[in-house]
Amino acid sequence: MPHLEFEYYKCYSRGRYGLTHLTHLTPFVKRPYFSGGTVACPASGTELESLLDRLTAATLRINRFDILSRYQDHNSSPSTRNMHSCQLLFVIDGNVHFYDLYEDRFYLTDSEKLGREWDRDAVYVIGLSDLLNISRYYGEFSLYLSLLDAGHVLGNAKNALTAADIPYVTYESPGAKGVLDRLGTPTDSLYASFMLELERPAGEMELRGTPRTGRIPTLKRFDELKPTIFVSPLLRKFRFASAKGRKQAEHRPPREALPIERLRSSAHTMIGNFNLSERFERFKAEEARRVLLDAVRQSSNPALRFCIAERHRLLMDDGSVKNGPIDFGRILHNDHEFFDLSTYSYVVVCFSEDRRIEDCGLLPVLLAAGELMQAACLYSAGQGYAFRPMKNHNDEYLKEVLELNDGWEINYIGVLCGSEVTPLRCVL
Repeated sequence: MPHLEFEYYKCYSRGRYGLTHLTHLTPFVKRPYFSGGTVACPASGTELESLLDRLTAATLRINRFDILSRYQDHNSSPSTRNMHSCQLLFVIDGNVHFYDLYEDRFYLTDSEKLGREWDRDAVYVIGLSDLLNISRYYGEFSLYLSLLDAGHVLGNAKNALTAADIPYVTYESPGAKGVLDRLGTPTDSLYASFMLELERPAGEMELRGTPRTGRIPTLKRFDELKPTIFVSPLLRKFRFASAKGRKQAEHRPPREALPIERLRSSAHTMIGNFNLSERFERFKAEEARRVLLDAVRQSSNPALRFCIAERHRLLMDDGSVKNGPIDFGRILHNDHEFFDLSTYSYVVVCFSEDRRIEDCGLLPVLLAAGELMQAACLYSAGQGYAFRPMKNHNDEYLKEVLELNDGWEINYIGVLCGSEVTPLRCVL
């Protein structure tokens, strides 16, 4: 089925605008899993509690509410329309636990343990990606977006483990069908986007309550939407994939973790974004390039390419410079009335050669794009700036500037932003 992944990728790269029609439908529900059940709490003061707290705080835990934003609840992982399409499952002692980001607690999904192939001396962290909500807005393009969302979560998880000097292993193919089956919910819109394995620390999960699972919208199914040419068969493929290709612990090469104490922001506001006075002097393009290059090298696709665009030049990932004017007003395909990109100074662009999809498939390539942009988010936050990942870029113009032929595609862009308060002050 690699040809299907490649065909999907090409269709929904440059052709996504003609194939995706925004419907502005209401999502089924933003909290689509458990309305109650067995609460699982790591024993207080244990190493297991510390590990789970570190991972959830760095990835999904809601850390701020912003009434001035288009989207009110925010965590450290950007996601499409803030719908949190990637959430987390933890396999501990053969039991599957779901982390509820709105309640900041874990639920045991099923009282029956997984088979012995799931090492009891390990903790598995699994990206649970769900198209149920974002497919109502973006149709088949939702799969592409969900992989970028998952890359942000994965990048944050790996960075948190690196900061704590905790070894981990990644799987090229999660192979988590048995885990998804334990959710007791329809799996027509679900897949496992990534899986990390790490040594199980000391501590027990203490259970409270009676087992009860069930997705809140139990009668809503992904297949009730318009039948899909690509996504349905691809999701089936991802669900039935076997775990393989285990890598070495990626934090072992010399690497410094990115700062995690500053809250990430995308600078969303209800009135839109424009910049009048911020010069972004604390953002050092060469330093940022080295940070992003390191993130790419540790990602699922070390061949991912990127550049940092300024108004007068492109700083490429290899350190070379392409001089020449860059028209920031042409970088976006649309949304000009809501985001005046021509008033900003730095844009990160990542792009891939088609043969990477043919060789590796969708997951490694698009997850890595999300990981790269998450590294940009964290670096920018460390300098006191916001950073907005965006997918509504003008592929034709960017490929022209980068001198890319039809064997390449733009995967993702991100814009360095100032405070979201500044535009509000200008209109109040």
